[in-house]
Amino acid sequence: MIYYIAYIRNNEIQTLKLASGSNEPEGVREDGTTIVYIDFVIQDKANFIHTHYWDGDWKEREPSPNNHSTWVDGEWVWSQEDLMNEVRYVRNRLISITDWTQLSDSPLSTDMKNVWAGYRQELRDLEFVDSNITNIDQVTWPEPPQ
Repeated sequence: MIYYIAYIRNNEIQTLKLASGSNEPEGVREDGTTIVYIDFVIQDKANFIHTHYWDGDWKEREPSPNNHSTWVDGEWVWSQEDLMNEVRYVRNRLISITDWTQLSDSPLSTDMKNVWAGYRQELRDLEFVDSNITNIDQVTWPEPPQ
């Protein structure tokens, strides 16, 4: 009996869904995704996704230590570059939502525009990011002006 259908890319579970009466056949699809039938009951699907990978058979592992690690040759490999890309993405969003403060028709006084410009520059400089962080939740973001 097939309980679940796993959609695999680069040995990682992308999606795990309940099997139905008409399931896509097992094997590699045109888009490179591999379809694998699961014929055993899974108690906790989210945990299974985080602690298993497909390498021709199901293999178990420790969950990823953070969002910026990739499973390579039997171990988690950390990517500081991926973390910094995420930090820059959040930083860019914070700058973007304050663009209005620098427009010529902004209701802010010149002094407040300058305060906001300083905040925006602080975000651009990224000096507030500790080089030892391993997770974006560890970033202490500058406080926006009041």
